Amino acid sequence: MRTVWCMIVGALIIAVQSQDGLRRRKREWLIPPLNIPENSNGPFPQKIAQVRASHDKSKKVSYSISGPGADQDPLNIFTVDKDTGDLYLTQRLDREKQHSYSMLVKAVAEDGLATEDPIQIVINVIDMNDNKPAFTEDVFAGEVVESSPIGTEVIRVTATDLDEPGSDNSIIRYSIESQEPQESNSSMFTINPVTGVISVGALGLDSEKYPQYTLEVEAADMRGDGLTGRAKVVVNVTKSLESVPVIDQSSSQDGLRRRKREWLIPPLNIPENSNGPFPQKIAQVRASHDKSKKVSYSISGPGADQDPLNIFTVDKDTGDLYVTQRLDREKQHSYSMLVKAVAEDGLATEDPIQIVINVIDMNDNKPAFTEDVFAGEVVESSPIGTEVIQVTATDLDEPGSDNSIIRYSIESQEPQESNSSMFTINPVTGVISVGALGLDSEKYPQYTLEVEAADMRGDGLTGRAKVVVNVTKSLESVPVIDQSSSQDGLRRRKREWLIPPLNIPENSNGPFPQKIAQVRASHDKSKKVSYSISGPGADQDPLNIFTVDKDTGDLYVTQRLDREKQHSYSMLVKAVAEDGLATEDPIQIVINVIDMNDNKPAFTEDVFAGEVVESSPIGTEVIQVTATDLDEPGSDNSIIRYSIESQEPQESNSSMFTINPVTGVISVGALGLDSEKYPQYTLEVEAADMRGDGLTGRAKVVVNVTKSLESVPVIDQSSPAERLRRRRRRFSLAPIGIVENNNGPFPLRIKQFRYLMNPDEKISYTIIGCGADPLNIFFVDKDTCDLYVTQPLDREECSHYTLRFETVNENGYVEYIDPPFTIKVFDENDNKPIFTEDVFTGEVPESSPIGFSVLQVHANDRDELYTPNSDIRYSIQSQNPQEPSPSMFTINSRTGVLTVNATGLNKAKYPQYILEVKAADMEGNGFSAKAKVNITVMANNDHAPDFPRSFYMTAVKENAVGALVADIVVTDGDKPQTSAWNAKFKIVGGDPDGLFSVRTADDNKHRGIITTAKALEYERNRTHILLVTVENDIPFSTPMTTSTATVLVNVLDVNETPGQNTASNPGQTHELIRESVKRTGMVMVKKNKKNRTPLQMGSR
Repeated sequence: MRTVWCMIVGALIIAVQSQDGLRRRKREWLIPPLNIPENSNGPFPQKIAQVRASHDKSKKVSYSISGPGADQDPLNIFTVDKDTGDLYLTQRLDREKQHSYSMLVKAVAEDGLATEDPIQIVINVIDMNDNKPAFTEDVFAGEVVESSPIGTEVIRVTATDLDEPGSDNSIIRYSIESQEPQESNSSMFTINPVTGVISVGALGLDSEKYPQYTLEVEAADMRGDGLTGRAKVVVNVTKSLESVPVIDQSSSQDGLRRRKREWLIPPLNIPENSNGPFPQKIAQVRASHDKSKKVSYSISGPGADQDPLNIFTVDKDTGDLYVTQRLDREKQHSYSMLVKAVAEDGLATEDPIQIVINVIDMNDNKPAFTEDVFAGEVVESSPIGTEVIQVTATDLDEPGSDNSIIRYSIESQEPQESNSSMFTINPVTGVISVGALGLDSEKYPQYTLEVEAADMRGDGLTGRAKVVVNVTKSLESVPVIDQSSSQDGLRRRKREWLIPPLNIPENSNGPFPQKIAQVRASHDKSKKVSYSISGPGADQDPLNIFTVDKDTGDLYVTQRLDREKQHSYSMLVKAVAEDGLATEDPIQIVINVIDMNDNKPAFTEDVFAGEVVESSPIGTEVIQVTATDLDEPGSDNSIIRYSIESQEPQESNSSMFTINPVTGVISVGALGLDSEKYPQYTLEVEAADMRGDGLTGRAKVVVNVTKSLESVPVIDQSSPAERLRRRRRRFSLAPIGIVENNNGPFPLRIKQFRYLMNPDEKISYTIIGCGADPLNIFFVDKDTCDLYVTQPLDREECSHYTLRFETVNENGYVEYIDPPFTIKVFDENDNKPIFTEDVFTGEVPESSPIGFSVLQVHANDRDELYTPNSDIRYSIQSQNPQEPSPSMFTINSRTGVLTVNATGLNKAKYPQYILEVKAADMEGNGFSAKAKVNITVMANNDHAPDFPRSFYMTAVKENAVGALVADIVVTDGDKPQTSAWNAKFKIVGGDPDGLFSVRTADDNKHRGIITTAKALEYERNRTHILLVTVENDIPFSTPMTTSTATVLVNVLDVNETPGQNTASNPGQTHELIRESVKRTGMVMVKKNKKNRTPLQMGSR
């Protein structure tokens, strides 16, 4: 018996027949995607679809749903009518809270037996533009020197939008809405609408007349046409190379507001090196009154009547502006002049106006090295990858443009022994590194390299320089530390090993075994020492990749390394004397595998399928292609850029589609799509790593052009009985679903289509599109219109195919080309999870409490997302050593986070744990994969960080946001640059309004930097007393007192007249501090005038 399963959305019924037999039943539900906009106003409950089993007519069926949004949190957002299968939404959805819901629908007959397997439905919440952009600060503060030229960057404002990233709802554009004061130019500042960078927009900044400007800036989503948010920007104008004087703002501003400019000024951009003929007209300036009265034009400024003289002239009668000679951007990149218009009566028709002429850069400058000869040296035992020297070149062309972007290369090496590629150069940075083993200070004490710098990213003009590299003796001359006078007791002995850094490029061609370094104990000259190594890569999986000569300490790699299999190896080296005693503690060495660009980008699908309506405007997004690269993430080796290499057909425009090189989104690039003339386009797209300059991979993109919306079915919701009114299609097209990996036999008939117009007419059928000719995955019987598949399908290669029928009459004339249909490939669980790393590494302090997070492992599964086939669960399979507890660690089965599960971590007894973790799909019951986890036990956090003083006093001007308040350094007795030493600061008191923030400095983890988070107001609060604490990144080994410090912040008034400014009146400052003491109960001691130091805190 055949069963048919249906789902009804609105009034559209979708059905498919199931296959008979004892084989596992394919899923027989055809569930269209359910996309529901957020913020619907109901009324609720609101019907969104109907699910229905085919047996509901022959037996009574009861429907139910389970999952998040139904019977799991958030509860009861969706319900189903148990009798009809009607699916309802009970409330408004919010995409920002949850963007999708995945639930199971069950159908059970009255006899209690399931009529089908449960089926998953996914409900996507469609984003609406319901969030305004929000600036990251209420008030931004910047400053600019009054002599700054036009284009000088002042400050950058930023805003965020909670709507869907990458959609128009969250794409922001910036604008300046007002400026106060408007003098001496109402457009004194401009803003980049995309980046938010505010720059000087006109000349005339004057720190005495207009010391401060307040701008109101707006951020609007929908690319500037949507919801808006606003913020203030306060720009202080400072003197050129002088200190800013105190401004007297007691009197109101004099003068008349400037009249609105009435000039019509075109943008002026002129390329350098023009060949004329000169004078060459570049524009015409014109006053609005020149039709009513005779006007005379003149220009003044650099390039006109000031040096350099007479480069630009203006016709006094017509306003035509001329350039008189070739321009050179490297001499002067822009000219700013004033244009005046004077009527015949001698009166100015408008105020003079400023015009700016930008000189456009041409590639007319070769790169020039900063030195003719660079000198460097390298130790002969240096491993591959050791940096030797960096060469630098400059290019006078426009910074940031291709004309000045340089790439470096080595053109020759003398001598060429013992390897012709003894050195390599980073093409971007110019760093020269060791490229091969075999440096010998006696045979080849010096190398001379000729290096080249080429602009246009390596394809343009070139310059050359010499690099002389001297090869020096190895580290045998390094002194060994004598510990004979060291302190006795339990303190750990200093390490006496001479360990060079070990960085080895992958894919070396040998010969193997290949010496990579030598490890040596300081006592090896006084006694016979035997060396050994242990750990992954030595005596643990993967075995014997590295070996050590037990007598010499020479370390060897035995085979080619592959960074994509394992990017680093951590091993312990032991040195044991002939009497059996260790000469030193074992030491850890880490071997990093340096990435080479040995993986091409690979598209996630061989053929991408998309469709676009023929009336789509330019910029309409069609499809996004994606490619991955197995090389090191974040490096140029894996940074991909996309391009379209070909388009077939090329009509009606050879650039009918464009691709975003970074995101891979393909959009409509030109008008002229026509579903009848050109129903399908085939694009060949390329993905290239090295930001577009490296290895490449290619894929096909098939774009079907569909009819405009006139042919879209129209849903009539006037009554339940009327399901659908639509224009009659020439074929009866039902959706088709095929499970991947079908074993045939092939060709396998999957569907017969019916021709509904004039059944007596002799018609021949063909199909076109992705999967048809020439791939021949699908074909149609030209007489019966039976559709066949010729081979097993793989969802991971292509998840769906879009095909279109052609009907041809007996004369060969194409009669009809009907709308496309889609074949969806249903997923089977045929892919194992894959861990993102073969070996994960982490650290844990030995005093860590139970529950302490150590690291997170992660695995991916190529099967369909949000289904059990790709739902991974994690578990720990083994732990070595098993002491002091066989369950020292536990893993979160869903997130992969490893945490401490028992006490007893001991660095001396058990310095390292090796775990084997498993990832299994089907919620832990399916295919599985395993990975190693190496956890190193670290020393305890035995010392708390401590403030050297308990009190600090500082002062900061009011209104400043982000201003430095204090820079405090703490001390800690633990080992530097470890988690037990790194400090974390926190304000725990005195800041209820969040006016201040504190962070740890990037360059010194013992520095706490306090800044203003909001503008301080002198009139509201003249002092703030902050309580600051400091802790470490990891917990203390034993309970210890947390160090605290008090920071007294005095707010300085910057808006008062000199006679009222407390900062300039010592008596008033003293009174201010005395009042602070009176309020806080603290005693202030003022040092003598000679020292001129800030007031310090004492104790009462």
